[in-house]
Amino acid sequence: MKYAVIGAVALVAGPAQAMIECIYYDQMVAAAASVVQMESPKVGAADAQGNCALSGHIARVFGGTLQVDTWLETAVPCENSQDIAGPAIYTGSEALMGSKVIELHLDQAGQITGYGAGVVLLDALTESPMWKPLCGE
Repeated sequence: MKYAVIGAVALVAGPAQAMIECIYYDQMVAAAASVVQMESPKVGAADAQGNCALSGHIARVFGGTLQVDTWLETAVPCENSQDIAGPAIYTGSEALMGSKVIELHLDQAGQITGYGAGVVLLDALTESPMWKPLCGE
């Protein structure tokens, strides 16, 4: 079985990220090195930093070196903080935990892009990535 663990570093934006214009989050996600969808993800409770553990098998690969059926472990922000300038992808941990499919946009280091903006919650697997720019083109 293939196995990948993606760290959660840089998921929580600090004051410096709070001043980034929204369009830059879109640019970070658009430049993702890997884009995958995970079906029936397992989502854990929030840790002290407000991140939820996320794990599951990759069901779709749209770019990058990860492969279908690889077990992926990472962490995503459980809630979208109002302190972070940028797009709201989901409205809370209930939406995250209730998602049937989660699309992840990862940078070269394997981190979720855009401080969590590279997370898309879906009802079903798709034939192409579903993320769309949220702040501008």
